[in-house]
Amino acid sequence: MATFTDPARELTDLCMALSDQSNERGDAYLAQRFEVSVWSTQFFQIIFAVRAKADDLKSVLAQVELDADHTSEAVEHINQIQRAFSPEALQSPWNHAVNKFLNPQHVNPVKFLSSSVRRVVCYPKLNDAEIKQLKEQLDELAAWLMEHQLQEQDFIRQALLEGIGQLRFRVERIGWLGWGYTVNSLRDVIGAYLMLHHLKPDPGIAPVASAILKKTAATMVALMGILQIAKETVDTADFVLKAYRAATLTIEGHQGLSGLPTSATC
Repeated sequence: MATFTDPARELTDLCMALSDQSNERGDAYLAQRFEVSVWSTQFFQIIFAVRAKADDLKSVLAQVELDADHTSEAVEHINQIQRAFSPEALQSPWNHAVNKFLNPQHVNPVKFLSSSVRRVVCYPKLNDAEIKQLKEQLDELAAWLMEHQLQEQDFIRQALLEGIGQLRFRVERIGWLGWGYTVNSLRDVIGAYLMLHHLKPDPGIAPVASAILKKTAATMVALMGILQIAKETVDTADFVLKAYRAATLTIEGHQGLSGLPTSATC
């Protein structure tokens, strides 16, 4: 049976995982935990992702049926959590951020919002085996694309590779799939695929482009299967287009990837 999660649970799970009492500076501690270099591009991506997750959650709360004062209090707790990932906190000992911003006083009220938030948006929580399978699918497609270069449309192949690289990084280092930052990468990959599909390459005239289209489509369908989204439509292109629309709606805050038919409900 599928296990589901939501933005409130994902954010607070991360907070609890990062609640070590460390005298290291916040930037050094987080860089070590996420296995990136301090203040590198990847470091900024992770900090941005955490803060964006908090903003996503605040936007979801506007759709949750809570009393106005409860919503206001919840938003303030989320604001305090965000402060743990501010420049000031990152340049101070990490235990200061843990004690002031990631303490139970702020984290627990947000965690307890999970059941209410899940009525608005939820998505499957992948286990370690599923994450490993997803990364293997992405690695296989990236390796294949590296060996097959297009001519006039090679920018599409590059867009695919960049999207795949970002998606894999966010899945591996951040682990959030169903909402917000990581879905942007998923949409980038799907969008590049749809760009190539729109050109309708003839296998007899453009065999490489046609092969890339077929290989990418197969990988996209496999990824959706790992994400536990049912593949009920026969037309692969139609299914991928629906996936793109669902990802777009997710990014815009209207719904989660549950915009596509799923095999289970939260």
